[in-house]
Amino acid sequence: MATHSAPRKRLTLVEPHLELSGKFPRGFERSVKLAHVGDLQHRGLLFCSLTVARRSLLECLPPSIATRCMSAWQSADLWARDATSLRAVRQARAGLFAELPAHRDRTVEVVRRWLTPPDDPFKAHINAVVERYVALSVHHAVGAVLQCLDGITDASALLEVPKQAAAALAYRNVALGAARSEQLQADALDNARWQADYLEGALRHDPASLAVQLFHEYLGVHWKNHVDAQRLYIEQFLEWAVPDSQDNRPRLAE
Repeated sequence: MATHSAPRKRLTLVEPHLELSGKFPRGFERSVKLAHVGDLQHRGLLFCSLTVARRSLLECLPPSIATRCMSAWQSADLWARDATSLRAVRQARAGLFAELPAHRDRTVEVVRRWLTPPDDPFKAHINAVVERYVALSVHHAVGAVLQCLDGITDASALLEVPKQAAAALAYRNVALGAARSEQLQADALDNARWQADYLEGALRHDPASLAVQLFHEYLGVHWKNHVDAQRLYIEQFLEWAVPDSQDNRPRLAE
Protein backbone atom coordinates (compact mmCIF):
# COMPACT_ATOMS: atom_id res chain seq x y z
CA MET A 1 0.00 0.00 0.00
CA ALA A 2 1.52 3.30 -1.09
CA THR A 3 1.99 5.97 1.46
CA HIS A 4 2.02 9.68 0.74
CA SER A 5 4.51 11.73 2.71
CA ALA A 6 3.57 15.23 3.73
CA PRO A 7 4.82 17.88 1.27
CA ARG A 8 7.99 19.56 2.36
CA LYS A 9 7.82 23.24 3.13
CA ARG A 10 10.22 25.33 1.12
CA LEU A 11 11.50 28.79 1.82
CA THR A 12 10.60 31.30 -0.85
CA LEU A 13 13.66 32.68 -2.55
CA VAL A 14 13.89 36.46 -2.49
CA GLU A 15 15.88 38.27 -5.11
CA PRO A 16 18.55 40.57 -3.63
CA HIS A 17 16.89 43.74 -4.89
CA LEU A 18 13.65 42.77 -3.14
CA GLU A 19 15.16 42.10 0.28
CA LEU A 20 13.79 44.32 3.04
CA SER A 21 16.35 46.20 5.12
CA GLY A 22 14.13 46.58 8.17
CA LYS A 23 14.98 50.29 8.33
CA PHE A 24 11.58 51.40 7.01
CA PRO A 25 7.94 50.42 7.50
CA ARG A 26 7.56 47.05 5.76
CA GLY A 27 4.61 48.01 3.59
CA PHE A 28 6.30 51.18 2.37
CA GLU A 29 9.66 49.55 1.64
CA ARG A 30 8.09 46.53 -0.07
CA SER A 31 5.92 48.77 -2.24
CA VAL A 32 8.93 50.86 -3.26
CA LYS A 33 10.87 47.77 -4.29
CA LEU A 34 7.95 46.35 -6.27
CA ALA A 35 6.84 49.59 -7.91
CA HIS A 36 7.17 50.17 -11.63
CA VAL A 37 7.69 53.71 -12.85
CA GLY A 38 4.35 55.30 -13.68
CA ASP A 39 2.05 52.62 -12.28
CA LEU A 40 -0.61 53.32 -9.68
CA GLN A 41 1.52 52.04 -6.83
CA HIS A 42 4.44 54.24 -7.84
CA ARG A 43 2.26 57.32 -8.03
CA GLY A 44 0.73 56.54 -4.65
CA LEU A 45 4.18 56.25 -3.12
CA LEU A 46 5.03 59.64 -4.58
CA PHE A 47 1.97 61.19 -2.94
CA CYS A 48 3.03 59.67 0.42
CA SER A 49 6.60 60.92 0.07
CA LEU A 50 5.50 64.36 -1.09
CA THR A 51 3.28 64.67 1.98
CA VAL A 52 6.28 63.97 4.23
CA ALA A 53 8.57 66.33 2.28
CA ARG A 54 6.01 69.14 2.24
CA ARG A 55 5.76 69.19 6.02
CA SER A 56 9.51 69.51 6.54
CA LEU A 57 9.77 72.15 3.83
CA LEU A 58 7.04 74.37 5.27
CA GLU A 59 8.28 74.01 8.85
CA CYS A 60 11.99 74.51 8.23
CA LEU A 61 12.03 77.42 5.75
CA PRO A 62 10.54 80.92 6.03
CA PRO A 63 7.24 81.18 4.10
CA SER A 64 8.63 83.37 1.32
CA ILE A 65 11.47 80.92 0.64
CA ALA A 66 9.36 77.79 1.09
CA THR A 67 6.93 79.11 -1.52
CA ARG A 68 9.69 79.16 -4.12
CA CYS A 69 10.63 75.57 -3.27
CA MET A 70 7.00 74.49 -3.44
CA SER A 71 6.96 75.14 -7.19
CA ALA A 72 9.42 72.25 -7.63
CA TRP A 73 7.41 70.17 -5.17
CA GLN A 74 4.30 70.86 -7.22
CA SER A 75 5.96 69.59 -10.41
CA ALA A 76 6.36 66.16 -8.78
CA ASP A 77 2.79 66.28 -7.54
CA LEU A 78 1.55 67.13 -11.04
CA TRP A 79 3.58 64.28 -12.54
CA ALA A 80 2.01 61.86 -10.07
CA ARG A 81 -1.40 63.10 -11.32
CA ASP A 82 -0.26 62.64 -14.93
CA ALA A 83 -0.59 66.40 -15.47
CA THR A 84 2.95 67.36 -16.47
CA SER A 85 5.90 66.00 -18.43
CA LEU A 86 9.09 64.34 -17.28
CA ARG A 87 11.01 67.13 -18.98
CA ALA A 88 9.29 69.71 -16.78
CA VAL A 89 10.13 67.66 -13.71
CA ARG A 90 13.80 67.52 -14.66
CA GLN A 91 13.89 71.26 -15.18
CA ALA A 92 12.28 71.83 -11.78
CA ARG A 93 14.76 69.47 -10.16
CA ALA A 94 17.74 71.24 -11.73
CA GLY A 95 16.37 74.64 -10.71
CA LEU A 96 15.77 73.63 -7.09
CA PHE A 97 19.22 72.08 -6.77
CA ALA A 98 20.85 75.23 -8.16
CA GLU A 99 18.87 77.46 -5.78
CA LEU A 100 19.58 75.40 -2.65
CA PRO A 101 22.63 77.44 -1.50
CA ALA A 102 20.67 80.68 -1.86
CA HIS A 103 17.68 79.27 0.06
CA ARG A 104 20.03 78.08 2.81
CA ASP A 105 21.85 81.42 3.10
CA ARG A 106 18.65 83.48 3.10
CA THR A 107 17.13 81.33 5.83
CA VAL A 108 20.26 81.71 7.96
CA GLU A 109 20.10 85.48 7.45
CA VAL A 110 16.51 85.55 8.69
CA VAL A 111 17.43 83.63 11.85
CA ARG A 112 20.56 85.72 12.43
CA ARG A 113 18.45 88.86 12.81
CA TRP A 114 16.76 87.35 15.87
CA LEU A 115 19.91 86.14 17.62
CA THR A 116 21.21 88.10 20.59
CA PRO A 117 24.55 89.78 19.77
CA PRO A 118 27.24 87.82 21.65
CA ASP A 119 29.22 89.45 24.45
CA ASP A 120 31.78 86.65 24.90
CA PRO A 121 33.40 83.89 22.77
CA PHE A 122 31.16 81.16 24.20
CA LYS A 123 27.97 82.91 23.13
CA ALA A 124 29.50 83.74 19.75
CA HIS A 125 30.13 80.04 19.28
CA ILE A 126 26.55 79.24 20.25
CA ASN A 127 25.22 81.66 17.62
CA ALA A 128 27.44 79.97 15.04
CA VAL A 129 26.02 76.58 16.06
CA VAL A 130 22.46 77.86 15.69
CA GLU A 131 23.23 79.13 12.20
CA ARG A 132 24.88 75.84 11.23
CA TYR A 133 21.92 73.78 12.44
CA VAL A 134 19.52 76.05 10.56
CA ALA A 135 21.59 75.59 7.41
CA LEU A 136 21.51 71.81 7.85
CA SER A 137 17.77 71.95 8.41
CA VAL A 138 17.28 73.71 5.07
CA HIS A 139 19.68 71.32 3.35
CA HIS A 140 17.73 68.25 4.47
CA ALA A 141 14.28 69.77 3.93
CA VAL A 142 15.09 70.70 0.34
CA GLY A 143 16.85 67.34 0.01
CA ALA A 144 13.58 65.59 0.82
CA VAL A 145 11.93 67.35 -2.13
CA LEU A 146 14.88 66.53 -4.39
CA GLN A 147 14.56 62.87 -3.45
CA CYS A 148 10.87 62.99 -4.38
CA LEU A 149 11.82 64.38 -7.78
CA ASP A 150 14.49 61.70 -8.19
CA GLY A 151 11.92 59.11 -7.15
CA ILE A 152 9.94 59.77 -10.30
CA THR A 153 12.45 57.84 -12.39
CA ASP A 154 13.96 55.74 -9.57
CA ALA A 155 11.47 54.65 -6.92
CA SER A 156 14.26 53.63 -4.52
CA ALA A 157 15.07 57.32 -4.00
CA LEU A 158 11.78 57.64 -2.10
CA LEU A 159 13.28 55.60 0.75
CA GLU A 160 15.53 58.58 1.51
CA VAL A 161 12.64 61.01 1.97
CA PRO A 162 11.67 60.00 5.55
CA LYS A 163 15.32 60.22 6.68
CA GLN A 164 15.85 63.62 5.09
CA ALA A 165 12.62 65.02 6.53
CA ALA A 166 13.29 63.70 10.04
CA ALA A 167 16.81 65.15 10.04
CA ALA A 168 15.54 68.52 8.79
CA LEU A 169 12.94 68.82 11.54
CA ALA A 170 15.38 67.65 14.23
CA TYR A 171 17.98 70.26 13.24
CA ARG A 172 15.29 72.96 13.13
CA ASN A 173 13.93 72.04 16.55
CA VAL A 174 17.35 71.96 18.22
CA ALA A 175 18.56 75.15 16.52
CA LEU A 176 15.56 77.18 17.61
CA GLY A 177 15.08 75.36 20.92
CA ALA A 178 17.83 73.68 22.93
CA ALA A 179 20.71 75.52 21.26
CA ARG A 180 19.27 78.86 22.38
CA SER A 181 18.41 77.70 25.91
CA GLU A 182 20.08 79.89 28.51
CA GLN A 183 19.68 77.10 31.06
CA LEU A 184 21.54 74.63 28.83
CA GLN A 185 24.33 77.16 28.33
CA ALA A 186 24.58 77.76 32.07
CA ASP A 187 24.67 74.01 32.76
CA ALA A 188 27.53 73.59 30.29
CA LEU A 189 29.52 76.39 31.94
CA ASP A 190 28.89 75.12 35.48
CA ASN A 191 29.76 71.53 34.58
CA ALA A 192 32.92 72.71 32.81
CA ARG A 193 34.10 74.57 35.92
CA TRP A 194 33.41 71.53 38.09
CA GLN A 195 35.26 69.17 35.76
CA ALA A 196 38.23 71.53 35.49
CA ASP A 197 38.47 71.68 39.30
CA TYR A 198 37.82 68.05 40.27
CA LEU A 199 38.47 65.65 37.37
CA GLU A 200 42.06 64.75 36.64
CA GLY A 201 41.36 64.06 32.94
CA ALA A 202 39.86 67.53 32.54
CA LEU A 203 43.07 69.28 33.58
CA ARG A 204 44.20 69.25 29.97
CA HIS A 205 41.32 71.56 29.07
CA ASP A 206 40.49 75.01 30.29
CA PRO A 207 36.90 75.64 31.45
CA ALA A 208 36.05 77.56 28.26
CA SER A 209 37.04 74.65 26.00
CA LEU A 210 35.22 72.19 28.24
CA ALA A 211 32.07 74.31 28.11
CA VAL A 212 32.03 74.17 24.31
CA GLN A 213 32.58 70.41 24.35
CA LEU A 214 29.85 69.81 26.92
CA PHE A 215 27.43 72.08 25.07
CA HIS A 216 27.85 69.99 21.91
CA GLU A 217 27.38 66.78 23.91
CA TYR A 218 24.11 68.14 25.28
CA LEU A 219 22.93 69.18 21.82
CA GLY A 220 23.79 65.75 20.44
CA VAL A 221 21.43 64.14 22.94
CA HIS A 222 18.66 66.59 22.10
CA TRP A 223 19.14 66.04 18.35
CA LYS A 224 19.00 62.25 18.76
CA ASN A 225 15.77 62.51 20.75
CA HIS A 226 14.19 64.79 18.18
CA VAL A 227 15.22 62.77 15.12
CA ASP A 228 13.96 59.55 16.73
CA ALA A 229 10.62 61.19 17.52
CA GLN A 230 10.27 62.55 13.98
CA ARG A 231 11.14 59.19 12.44
CA LEU A 232 8.53 57.48 14.59
CA TYR A 233 5.91 60.06 13.62
CA ILE A 234 6.69 59.65 9.91
CA GLU A 235 6.78 55.86 10.17
CA GLN A 236 3.33 55.83 11.75
CA PHE A 237 2.00 57.88 8.85
CA LEU A 238 3.63 55.56 6.30
CA GLU A 239 2.30 52.47 8.08
CA TRP A 240 -1.18 53.93 7.76
CA ALA A 241 -0.70 55.07 4.16
CA VAL A 242 0.96 51.84 2.96
CA PRO A 243 -0.17 48.97 5.20
CA ASP A 244 1.87 45.79 5.33
CA SER A 245 -0.58 43.44 3.62
CA GLN A 246 -0.97 41.52 0.37
CA ASP A 247 -2.79 44.46 -1.11
CA ASN A 248 -0.55 47.25 0.12
CA ARG A 249 -1.34 49.81 -2.52
CA PRO A 250 -0.85 53.26 -0.98
CA ARG A 251 -4.10 54.66 0.32
CA LEU A 252 -3.21 58.09 -1.04
CA ALA A 253 -3.39 56.59 -4.54
CA GLU A 254 -7.03 55.57 -4.12
